[in-house]
Formats: sequence, C-alpha cells, structure tokens
Amino acid sequence: MEQTIERLDTVKAQVHDAGWGHQFDAEIDRRFAAGETRFKLMGEAPIEDRHKLTAELEFSLGGNSAYYNGMKTTLYKDGATTGVTQFFPYYDKITVTEAANLLVDQENPRAVYKHYYDDNSQRYGTWLQLDFNQKTENDNHVVKTFHDNYGFKPVAKLEEYAFVELSTPEKRREAVRIMEQGAEIIVTPVNNKEYDMVRVNANPERRGYAIRDMEGNFLTHQQFRTAEALEKKNAHQQMTVVNMVDNSNKQAKEAAGDNEKKNDTPRQSTGNKRPRQVKEGKNKHDKKVGR
Repeated sequence: MEQTIERLDTVKAQVHDAGWGHQFDAEIDRRFAAGETRFKLMGEAPIEDRHKLTAELEFSLGGNSAYYNGMKTTLYKDGATTGVTQFFPYYDKITVTEAANLLVDQENPRAVYKHYYDDNSQRYGTWLQLDFNQKTENDNHVVKTFHDNYGFKPVAKLEEYAFVELSTPEKRREAVRIMEQGAEIIVTPVNNKEYDMVRVNANPERRGYAIRDMEGNFLTHQQFRTAEALEKKNAHQQMTVVNMVDNSNKQAKEAAGDNEKKNDTPRQSTGNKRPRQVKEGKNKHDKKVGR
C-alpha cells in the first residue's frame, strides 16, 4: 500500500514564501513519493544583477509528515568564487532577498525585521542581524536579535533627518519597509552641497541608522539632521551637562560634610604603634617579587 505523505502543501507553501516560488513543487512530490526521508534541492538566484545566491534547501520525513528544515545559503559577490555562508532555519522565515542582504556586507552588517509569535500566541517584531565575528558550534554566524522593546523606532528616527526623498510620513514609512528587508536606500541631502547622495540602512543595535557616502565611508549624522532635531539634541546635551554639574556639586558638598564630621570626632590614642614597613619578597632565584 502506497504511503500517504502529509504536510506536502505546507512544505511547498513554506518554500514559496521563502522566495523560491513553485519551481520545486514537482521535485518535492517526487522525492517524498520515492520514499526519501532526507534530501536537498539546489537553488540559485541572481542578486541585483551583480551577485549570486546559491542555496541548499533541506527536507526531511518524520513518520508520514514532510518537513522543510531551512536553507543553507552562500552569497557570491561580484563574480567571486568564494562566498559567505549561513544556514537559515525555516522558523526564521528568511527570504532569498533577506538572506542576500544579511550576507552582503560584513563590515556594516545589514538587519532585517521579522514578525513572530511567542509561546502565548502573541505577535511581536524583532530585528535580526548577523555577527560576523562570532560563530556557533555548527559553523553558523551568531544571530543578534533586537526586540521591539529594545527601543528602536525606525519611522520616528527618520524624522530627524532632512532628505529630499523622505519629506512626508508616507515616504518615510515606505523607506522603512524597504530597509526592514535588509536593503539600503539612496537619498539626497536637503542642505548639504558636499554630498549629492548618501546611502542609509537600519542599524537597530544603535537604535538608528548607518549613513555612508557612495564609496561606503561612514558619515557623521549632525550634517544631515533637521534644524529642529539639532536644536532638540543641543538642548538635551546642555541639560545633560547641567545635571552632571549639579551632581558633582552635590557630591562635593556631601564629601565636605563627611570630612567635617570626621574632624569633629575625637581621635583615639594609637599608643606606641609605628607604621609597618612592607618588605620585598624573594623567590627561590633571589629575584625581587613585586607587590
């Protein structure tokens, strides 16, 4: 009797949502029908007409149920023969485009924004970013996560900057949607003649954005902020300085008060005790041992 494989439609939907469309549907049916309990399918996608992403899509059979486990992706930049590799499990719901963006820049890692559900079926959002300086025991780059509660407000943060293409709330929201996929945007500064265009991408770890020139050099943010944002930032800095001075004066007064109390306290006689002299120790080779 032929075995009925369950969850085939679910597996094919997961592959479709990962950005591969329906190109693997027939092969998935055939391989599971042949009784294979574990297999891989190879995929390839061009990225921005410059790079290439290859992937090994992994599948397995548990009992009568089919499973899509995830994809091991490698990004080859500008025709290179070696690339950067990362396995993305199915539950991270990373797409082909997002995988490429997460891998494309190791010096200024991109981040993608995803929605998941917790154990109580509550929906939440989080940013994912690869740490290219650390790897797991499975040779995967460590994934850093920044939950909504971390405090990065991407649309509100964009309001601080004066860019031609981000002049309305609708345009800022659209820019954020693009950057949530790990992409960078190219925008025109309003009042800066030194740079015709700059590159911007989300940097959730700093609760803000990375701004670079077209050659990839990082730029200071002050020169691109709106007058209102600069005024607010300067006021905040001045308030911080005032608070630091107030705290310093308070600590100085408290210290002076403590000294007065100490001076008013009668001293106890120390008898004939003398200060102890700390003798230098020696090791077995008669060398001095420092303290």
